[in-house]
Amino acid sequence: MNTLKVPKKILDKRIPTILGVIVLVVALISGTMLIGKGGGVFSPRASVETTPKNIKVSNVHDTSFTISFLTDSKVAGFVKYGTEANNLKSQASDDRDQISGTIGEFQIHHITIRSLEQATTYYYLIGTGSGNTFDDNGQPFGIKTASRNGAPAAAKTIYGSVTTETGAPAEGSIVYVDVNGAGTMSSQVKASGSWAIPLSNARTIDGSAYASISDQDNIAISVQGPLSTQKAFFSTIVEHSQPVAGITFGQETVDVNDSNENTDSIRELATTP
Repeated sequence: MNTLKVPKKILDKRIPTILGVIVLVVALISGTMLIGKGGGVFSPRASVETTPKNIKVSNVHDTSFTISFLTDSKVAGFVKYGTEANNLKSQASDDRDQISGTIGEFQIHHITIRSLEQATTYYYLIGTGSGNTFDDNGQPFGIKTASRNGAPAAAKTIYGSVTTETGAPAEGSIVYVDVNGAGTMSSQVKASGSWAIPLSNARTIDGSAYASISDQDNIAISVQGPLSTQKAFFSTIVEHSQPVAGITFGQETVDVNDSNENTDSIRELATTP
């Protein structure tokens, strides 16, 4: 049998090449593992500009809930969800996309997942751009919808308007409302600068019942614009929220009728993650 002898010079050239390939493969695998564990990033294709920031959950009802977040650049936003952590077949797009029927690109995202079952745990991933998805440190996020217990309170809607630093309508910004004993509620600012949130839909924090809200309850209103620096804060009582005085980015206002004790309480409520 003839044995093929490889010249030493060829071996000398081939070995570094093979070692180089091995190093690249190990580096790629290690990098992917590190990315997967860092900041909840599910896809190594993600960039800083498309990574969700300031992620919040609001409007948790028996048939829906809302996920909102910011991105540094304008991208499409979506949520993949389902009742099985390893089988997220359904997808919801931005609320504005659901209305227009087209996919838009935004820096601030407000995505409502609808037509859900009551008292059911749903798992979800947050997505941006052409398919990057983000999880909770290697696992899907999870949330349980509210129970369909009791009856809502009498109709009562708080409303107002938000403007930018230049006085223009703060279209697309998100208004978050917190009341003691109730889960966070949110609404997006319309093109006119107006917003509205029905308190009759409020649920308790654990989602077991409708929240009981009185006219004298403290209320914290925080606004987030498309840029992380565009914020505003307003605290008052429910009775003085029909309408709420006009809010402008950079504003931090406490209703003069609030006591110091109430002010401290409501400020803590609004800043708690």
